[in-house]
Amino acid sequence: DDPYNPIPFMYGSHYSNAGIVVHFLIRQEPFTSLAVNFQGGHFDCPDRLFISMQSAWHACNTNSLDFKELIPELFYDPDVFVNSNQFPLGRLYDE
Repeated sequence: DDPYNPIPFMYGSHYSNAGIVVHFLIRQEPFTSLAVNFQGGHFDCPDRLFISMQSAWHACNTNSLDFKELIPELFYDPDVFVNSNQFPLGRLYDE
């Protein structure tokens, strides 16, 4: 129990939490309102929002601090990928 030599660990936080669920389901209520509330009344920076499975996969494979458990809705609910409510999610930095 030496604080200067901690036991090695895989993740600095739990891989599954409410924030990850809100991240993936931001296009669907009530998760949209939860995300806005969590960010102080506005949407987070567009570059940090869930854009696509491709970008999420790339982030998890190139950044050791980005790890997310896939939620069941990603496998059966196509609305997860569509902004049918026309929420103002912003534009990506490189667009």
